[in-house]
Amino acid sequence: MSDSIDNVSPSYYINWTFDKHFILMQDIGNVSHLIGQLLGSFYGAGHTITAIINFDDPNLIFSSLYFFSSFRGIIDSFILDGNINTNGSRGSGIVGSIAHTSIIVNCINNATTECFPCEYEAPFGIKVSAIASFNEGTISHCINNGSMSGVARIAGIASDNSGQIINCINTGKITSFNSGNGIFSGVGGIVGTSSNGHIDISNCINLGSIEGQGFVGGIVGLVNAGVSSPSPITNCINLGYVKGTNSIGGILGMKWNYLGSITNCINTGVIEGEENVGSIVGKE
Repeated sequence: MSDSIDNVSPSYYINWTFDKHFILMQDIGNVSHLIGQLLGSFYGAGHTITAIINFDDPNLIFSSLYFFSSFRGIIDSFILDGNINTNGSRGSGIVGSIAHTSIIVNCINNATTECFPCEYEAPFGIKVSAIASFNEGTISHCINNGSMSGVARIAGIASDNSGQIINCINTGKITSFNSGNGIFSGVGGIVGTSSNGHIDISNCINLGSIEGQGFVGGIVGLVNAGVSSPSPITNCINLGYVKGTNSIGGILGMKWNYLGSITNCINTGVIEGEENVGSIVGKE
């Protein structure tokens, strides 16, 4: 079954998309609401949705702001443009949570996502990223061109990653106002923090400038894995400027309890920091 998105009424966290397949038939502008959960397939067909979203309820500091709150299935060839102000909430341009075995592919984020005001820091950080807040599935051939700013776990592709990210590119400026040195608080061009389970980050490139405090990397800010099986970061390139205070790396800022490998990675960007600064890894 296929439906035009024009014929579907958006809703908040209601499973109206269960086992349905959507095809975007045209560009859509000035979207100011969220779609909710996607439990099927969404084919963007290369079209653009322009989102102008201001999450302006300061009482919802633990809430999440994403175009799709979560999904199980496939999202293909979708472009997001516009401006999203998370107002201190957890924010992501396209997807909140990608379930295991699910795929997001050929998607582009051009939207700017800002955390403003961004004075409140949740116990595990306020996450901001372009493609996904939390990934357990596969993100492939996706690009972020938008600027991302927030407190901690800020990234061009995924704030938290426990899955596979391959052939992705970040060109946007990634800024953390106060990443600190918490064990969940990474800032990276591709991934903020990778932890738990299978982690595979390969063939990714960062071109944007990455700035934070602790655990800042051109590709990944922090790996906190604790897994016995190989979980590689491989064939990745950083060309961007990376700046922070402690544990700053061209590829990986901080390697914490990580048993996997970092292979065939290149950094040509300028790396600046005060402690534990490295061209490839800041601190192990």
